Parts: sequence; structure tokens; C-alpha cells
Amino acid sequence: MALFPASHWRARAACLGADPEIFFPVGEPADPFDVRNAAALALCAVCPVRATCLAEALDRIPDGVVGGMTAGQRRAYRAHVARRAAPATAPAAVPAAPEPERVPVPAPRPRRRVAATGTDGTSPRKATRAVGVGLLDAGEPWRKIAEQLDVSLRTVERWAAWHGTPRPAYVRPRLHPFSAKEARRMGGSAPRRPTDLARRVEAAS
Repeated sequence: MALFPASHWRARAACLGADPEIFFPVGEPADPFDVRNAAALALCAVCPVRATCLAEALDRIPDGVVGGMTAGQRRAYRAHVARRAAPATAPAAVPAAPEPERVPVPAPRPRRRVAATGTDGTSPRKATRAVGVGLLDAGEPWRKIAEQLDVSLRTVERWAAWHGTPRPAYVRPRLHPFSAKEARRMGGSAPRRPTDLARRVEAAS
């Protein structure tokens, strides 16, 4: 008596009439190259309905060698299909780094130029000149006065001329009436080197 009708796919299976024990070896090794799975896999390799058998085994048969796969192979295949079917989850959003707190920078205040004054309310120039004239009266050397008050020797000369102090012998007279800066201010130019006439005048003095 036939177990399945002729139209059923099981009636054309290569394992029909084989010993069922060869499809459930001892220990049910998952490795398809294990010698205990060799007989069952050999039948599945030549089975004409292997694909249909495997589809049913993946659906409802958890154990044994069915459809050309061991139980371990079918479990791995079902897990692979489940991972492929699962929707892709977006990676967790990385929180953006907080922006550094901006400290407002106060606008610089306009600097006021406050003119320094002397003890008696005079301007700095007048106070310096008063000190210089006092040092001239005391007989201090002109160069020392210029260094002490941080002025040029020409400025000390002007103080002396304004105060009527005679020129000391160790101060060399100027070879030309104006300095280069004063000459440029007046629109002319001053000689950079003393002329021969100026050298003779200087030698004679």
C-alpha cells in the first residue's frame, strides 16, 4: 500500500522506503562533513524534490538531516533569513557637542589723553624747562642736563639762549643754523656733512 498518492511530492522522494534512522544519526552532528551524516546527505544529493523538502523542513522540522541540510545548517540559515528580513535600524544619534559659552567682550573705552601738569599747574614742557633753567643756573654740564631731563642738547641750547646763559667752552657750536628736521619743516634741506668753509670756521674757533 502506497504511503502517499502518486501526485504528492513525497512519492518521488529518493528517501522513500529508506531506513529513517540514517536521517537522525547519533548525536545529530551539525557538521555536514561528519561521517554520520554521509548516508543521508548522499540520498538528498540525488533527490529530485530536494528543494520542496528543504522548504518544508525549514518551516516545521527542527531535527535530523532533511532537504540536504543538517539541523545545525538549517538553524543558521533561518537566522540569516531573519536578519535579512529585519528592518535596518538607524544608528543611535550621537549627541552634538555643546557649543562653548561665548563670553561677551566689552568694547574698549576710548582712552583720554590727560596732559600731565607740574605741581603749580604748568604744562609738562614748561615744568621741564623750569627745571632745566635751574640746572643751568647751578652750572650743571649741558650734556648732563640733556640726559637727565631726556631732551636733546639743542633744547638745552635754546633754554640757555632764552635765559641768557653763556655757552660753555666744551660745547661745540653748530656748523649750520638748522638741523635736518628743522630744515625739512621750513621747506629746505640741511647739509648732512659740514662744508670746507664750516670746517675752517670750526678750526679757527
